[in-house]
Parts: sequence; C-alpha cells; structure tokens
Amino acid sequence: FDGDTAREIGRIDLDKVVSKPHMVVFDPDRRFAYVANMGSANASAIDAAERKLLATVATAQDAHAAIATPDGSRAFVANVASERLVEIVIAAAKRQFAAGRTLMLAGHPKLADATKFGNRRPICHAYTADGAHAYVTLGGGGLLIFDTGTLEIVKTFDRTEFGANGCGLALAADGRKM
Repeated sequence: FDGDTAREIGRIDLDKVVSKPHMVVFDPDRRFAYVANMGSANASAIDAAERKLLATVATAQDAHAAIATPDGSRAFVANVASERLVEIVIAAAKRQFAAGRTLMLAGHPKLADATKFGNRRPICHAYTADGAHAYVTLGGGGLLIFDTGTLEIVKTFDRTEFGANGCGLALAADGRKM
C-alpha cells in the first residue's frame, strides 16, 4: 500500500508457499520484510523494494512473529505452540536466510514453575537498542529477557508482574526503557 494514499500498489502471492501468514515486520533498513506463517511452521523473507519472496525458512509450529535484530543480521521467530524461539541468520548482501539456533522455553528451568508461568508460549518480542537482549511476552502471562548472543535467559517476570498474551512491546526513544 502507498503510505500517503493508502492505495494498493502491489501484491505478493504467498498462497502456494505458506499457510496463514501473520505479522509483516520490516527490518530496520526497510530492505526486507519478514512474515511469520502460523499454518506452515516457517517464516518468509521478502525483498521490500522488489516485492519478491526471497526465502522461506522452517522454524516451528505456530510461527507468530519474525522480527529482525537492530543490526539486521538475525531475526528471531516466536513459535507459539512449540514454545520456542528460532533464530534466522541473515546474509543480507547475498540475500540468504537460514535457520540458526533454537531457544527452548518448554522445560526451561527458569520457567518451570507453573504457578508463576501458565505456559511458555512466546507471543511477541522487542530488542534493546544494541540488539544484545530481547524482551519476550508469554501467552500464559509473564515476560522473559534473553541474551541474543548466548540465548541465555537473563531475567524473568512472572504472570503476576506481566499479564497474559501481551504484544506490542516498544523501546523508548532514549533506549533506556522497554
């Protein structure tokens, strides 16, 4: 859609490749758009200028949000039903996208207490300004912060501190608060 007129200016047909595309999110340079595909357990990378599908990368069941890091070198995909975050490694110059590491939330010792965490389903996430950490909301309530380099969960907030199914985290303009 044209941002000024709201007129449709083009379409990208994903029907033959994916099922239930959800949440289109652009990288910081607006070069690529990422689409999590809830019905086909993958995420797609699209060249934003050419409006062309470049790759579809297998992630896990119920891929909900595919969001690039601030430097655009990786994206993490929140996979709701499988309770995991899957990394996509991005080689932007080569326009290549590949599955990387996985952070399993199901069975993670820092999220094991069912009275504190109703479930460990990642919903949405946002990064610190430097991309070193990601804040992830959980479907059953709660929030976790993980180190994007090591995939270590460094802090958790249980469902009494952060409500269920939260989405729409945003970094403050000064980069000091989420």
